[in-house]
Amino acid sequence: MADKTPIRLVFTDGSPTGIAEYQAGDTIANEFLSNSGFTLVDDSSTVTTISLGESMKIGGNTGIITTISGDNISIDLDDTAVTPGSYGSSTAVPQITVDQQGRITSLSTAAISTSFTLAADSGSNDTFNTGDTLTISGTSNEIETAVTDNTITIGLPDDITVGNNLTVTGNLTVNGTTTTLSTTNTTVEDQLFELGNGRTGSATGDSGIIIERGDDSNVFIGYDESADKITFGTGTFTGASTGDLTLTDSDIRVSGIEATGDLDVTGTSTLSGNIVLGTGDGGDSSTNTIIVNGRFASDLIPSQDSVYNLGRADQRWKTIFLAAETLDIGGATISSDGSGSITISGSGAVLPVGSKLGDDTIAAADSVTGLATRKVNFFTNSEGLGTANATFTFAATSNTSVFKEFTRSNGSTQAVVSLFTF
Repeated sequence: MADKTPIRLVFTDGSPTGIAEYQAGDTIANEFLSNSGFTLVDDSSTVTTISLGESMKIGGNTGIITTISGDNISIDLDDTAVTPGSYGSSTAVPQITVDQQGRITSLSTAAISTSFTLAADSGSNDTFNTGDTLTISGTSNEIETAVTDNTITIGLPDDITVGNNLTVTGNLTVNGTTTTLSTTNTTVEDQLFELGNGRTGSATGDSGIIIERGDDSNVFIGYDESADKITFGTGTFTGASTGDLTLTDSDIRVSGIEATGDLDVTGTSTLSGNIVLGTGDGGDSSTNTIIVNGRFASDLIPSQDSVYNLGRADQRWKTIFLAAETLDIGGATISSDGSGSITISGSGAVLPVGSKLGDDTIAAADSVTGLATRKVNFFTNSEGLGTANATFTFAATSNTSVFKEFTRSNGSTQAVVSLFTF
C-alpha cells in the first residue's frame, strides 16, 4: 500500500477542534466536511436537502416515464392509444380528443357534408352543393354587395330607397344639406324641435316652418329676423328659401291670447264675449290705464241698468260733449238747442237770459236788495239797432226806470238817479 498521507481537517469557522489522519480512499465522516449535501427546489417552491451518500429519485408524472442506464437518465413521454399516422382529407375532418396534459388521447375523422340548405326570411329553401357558386345579391337602392379577396361586403348604397316601413331604434343623424319628407302624416315623439342647430354668432335670416299650399301662397310660422318678431305670414317662399323672406301678414285664429307686454293691433278688431281690462285689482285707474285714440262707432251701453258709474267722486270726467238735443238723467230730460249755458257754483246756478219756469219767464232779482229787475238794452244812433251799446238793469216793478249805476265820462260812478219813466 502507498504511504498514508496525513490530512488535517479544519472546520469552516477556522477554529481547530480536532485532527484526524486518513489514507487516500478512506471514508471521511460528513461532519468533518463543508457542503456535504445539496438542495432541491420544485415548481411550488418546496425545498428538500440531499446529503452525500443518500439516494435521489427522478420519477415521471402522468404521461412521463424515466429510465437510468449507466450514468444516463432518460425522460420520455408515455405512449397513448393514438395510432401514428395522418388524419383528415378534402372530404373528412379530424376529430381530436385532448387530455388535461395537452396530449392527444383519441384521434379519428368525420366526413364533410358536400351540400347544405340555404334558407331566408322569404322564398323557398335551396340545396347548395360543393362546387356550386353561391351568389349574395342586394336589392336596388337598398342593399349592395361586393366580393374582394374572399371577403364579402354587404352595405348600403349612396342612395337608399326603403320600399316599406323603416324602424330606427337608435339615433338617426342626417348630415345632408336638405331633408325632404314626403308623407301623409308625420308623428314625432320629441317635445322640443330645434331649427338652426349649430349656428353661432349673431342671428341672420328668417327661421320657421313653411307650409306648402300648392298654387296658393305658402304660409310661414316663425321668427322674422328683420322685424325681431314672431310672425305668421304668407308668400311665395319655399323650404329651400334662405335669408330674409318677403312676408305678408296673415290672419290667425286662436282660442285665447295672453300677453305680458304691449299688444299692438292695426286694422279692424272684432272682440266677442266678455272683455276684462285690468287684472285682479279690478282695473283700478292707479295701476291700469286705458288709452282710447280712436272713436266709438256704436252705442256705449252698460250690461246692467242703474249699476255702474261713469267716473267716481275722487276721479271725475272733465267735460262731456253731447251732440243730442236731450240729456236723460234717471228719466228726467234736459233739452238744448245748442246755444246758451247754465253755470252752477257754490253760490248758486246762473241761468241764461230768458230762462223760463214752464211757460213763465223767470224774474231776475238784484243780488244785494233782492228786488226784481229786468235788463234793457241801450242803443245809440251811431251803432244802430243791431247791437246794443250797453245793457241797463231796471227795477222790474217801478214805472220810473232808474239806473242802478253808471260811469261818468270822467270815470267816476254815478249813484242811483231817476232819468225818465219807462
